[in-house]
Amino acid sequence: MYFSTPYFFNPRGNTSGVYRWKFSTNTTESVIMYPDFLLAGVYGVSYGLTPDGEILMLRDLSTRDLYALDLELP
Repeated sequence: MYFSTPYFFNPRGNTSGVYRWKFSTNTTESVIMYPDFLLAGVYGVSYGLTPDGEILMLRDLSTRDLYALDLELP
């Protein structure tokens, strides 16, 4: 079973990420730590698994922080 910890963008050292819980040994292991760029998702970070078990994450490349200003002086 996979689960993720809360995501807080902190480029100076994240300690959160995606973990795997092993039922047979009742232990958890870190699969991937959150990268140093903004991630996206509907309710936090969205991630998935490829058929060979690799983690897929969504990177936030939106333009919501881009602004334009047109100034017309007489």
